[in-house]
Formats: sequence, C-alpha cells, structure tokens
Amino acid sequence: MELKALGVMAIDALEVAENSRWKKRALTEELNSESPSMAADDTQQLVKKISAENYKLFRNIHSFLSCCANVSKLIWLNPKADSLDLQKRGVSKERIEEISRKLEAIRSKLQLNGKGTFYWENRELRNHLEHYNIRLFSLMAETGNMCSFRTCDSSSLSQRATDTTEKNYMRTFVVDTKQYIFQGSLYDLSKMEQDIRYLLHAIEENDPLRFSPRASPN
Repeated sequence: MELKALGVMAIDALEVAENSRWKKRALTEELNSESPSMAADDTQQLVKKISAENYKLFRNIHSFLSCCANVSKLIWLNPKADSLDLQKRGVSKERIEEISRKLEAIRSKLQLNGKGTFYWENRELRNHLEHYNIRLFSLMAETGNMCSFRTCDSSSLSQRATDTTEKNYMRTFVVDTKQYIFQGSLYDLSKMEQDIRYLLHAIEENDPLRFSPRASPN
C-alpha cells in the first residue's frame, strides 16, 4: 500500500537527518576546539565535512516533507483542483465521486479525519513545496538577495546578518526543536512526525502483515 511506503520513507528520512545533525554538531565542536597548531588543510577538511552533513540534513528533511505532502495528497482529494485535473485527464465525474467515497472510507477506517498533517485544508507548507519556483522568484524579485537555507539552534534563531531578515531565508531548520521555517512561516516537524507514526500505527492495526516494526507511536 502506497501510504505505508510513504510513511516508512518519511521516518527513514527523518532518522537519517537526525544522524546528520549529530555528525554536524560533533564536527563543529571539533572545529571550534581546534588547537592553533592544527594544519590549515585539516581545518578545511572539517569545514567541508560540516558543509556535507548540512546538505544531507536538508536533503533528508526535504524528503520527509515531500513524503508528508504525498500522504496528504493520497488521503484527501481536493474537491475543486484535483477533481478538475482528473476530468482533464478523461476521468468521469462518476469515477471521481467513487474515488472520493473510497478515500472517505480509508480516512474513517484509519481515523484520520481532521488530523492536522493529513487534513486537506492544511495545505500551506504543501503549497510552498509544490510551487517552490514561484516562491523563489518572488523572493528574488522582492529582496534582490536570497539566502537559500541554514540550520541553527533555537538559542541563536534571532541572530541575523545586518542586511538579512527572516523572510530572506528560503528555509531554516531549527535543529533542537525540529522546527522548519519557510520564508518566515514556522512548521512543527515533531507534530508531523507524530502524525506519520500515528498513520503507520493505524495501518498496522488494520493490516495483518504488520508492515514495519517502527510503525508504533511514541
């Protein structure tokens, strides 16, 4: 079942991101504690490793968010936009109504109606991801400058370059609180993780195959 695969991929991505987070922290501590006698080449290698872990961190956070967005798409059929797209592809209204009824039955069976991450009206972050290019071009047109992404701890969240505001950052990941900020809008990844684990648990409870041992909620 596609929902199972997406849920497991989401958790996998988040776990890899967490691993990169700790690797980056350890490397940063090593860099900050370097002795004056450390060779310049060694320092440069540490900087490169920190940068590589930072990219891994963001890559897997993005994978987690993409999986969450796709779960939402599979569970909820937008009555207007999705139905119109299906009709353009030649799907009849009767068939679309049948699909909607089946999705309603799935949501009811898994007790997902009204669940935050999976509620179709809660589409803001999903729209950011789907229309990334528009967000990027709009930001560039508005500011003339753009900082793609960064990571930070909540204690340093307010620290900025003198000419950079929060919205100038396309994406920020606050590592200690698992908060994701997209152009100033804050999203709680811990809540999204909780919802994904709830989904996997609900699927497991209704599936004798017991898809994943990690599906149980915290």
